[in-house]
Amino acid sequence: NVIICVSKSVKLKRFSRFGQAMLKKIAVAYNGVDTVKFQARNGFRKHVRAQLGVQSNDIFFGLVGNLIPRKAQNFFLKGLASAREINPRFSAKTVIIGRDLDLNYTQTLHRLVSELNLHDCVVFQDFSENIIDMLSALDIFVLSSKSEGFSRSLLEAMSVGLPVLATKIDEIQEAVTDGENALLVDYNNVNALAAAMLKLAEDEQLREKMGKANR
Repeated sequence: NVIICVSKSVKLKRFSRFGQAMLKKIAVAYNGVDTVKFQARNGFRKHVRAQLGVQSNDIFFGLVGNLIPRKAQNFFLKGLASAREINPRFSAKTVIIGRDLDLNYTQTLHRLVSELNLHDCVVFQDFSENIIDMLSALDIFVLSSKSEGFSRSLLEAMSVGLPVLATKIDEIQEAVTDGENALLVDYNNVNALAAAMLKLAEDEQLREKMGKANR
């Protein structure tokens, strides 16, 4: 009788080919997040960063999502390498959090870390229940996906008060606005991603402004 989609983009991309009769049966209900639960835990910032070898002056990026091709963590890694080439003094660490659901893709990511000489600044962690602690330790949340539905991990990071760096796809633009609470770049534009990384890393006031807007 009724089909519920988690975003307008899902509704249009998945069902528009069925015509108006079908579209009239579809309602959009965005994924939600418990904003009481998902708040920054200040006491965990220093502890988590110390565990992962993140120094106080490091800009700490975090990606949360299953290790599958459409999440495109490989795109982020290429952008990170490019940012370090542009600015050799760029001091950054990254944690990639997610379940290994595609062995070949996971091997590709690890190989890319080695080829791009990122082994000193990228760590992988399986998804765990202490995700709020991990988010609390970050400076910037990254969503480098080439496709989404309506990302819960993005909403959770926003609720914790993090600025966002993400790909400019419809499903993400329903949650954030480029230049207001996020910096958005075209998928696979490595130069644009690197520039956005450096911009956020070098502008603490911008990060704070975007984080407050997201919260």
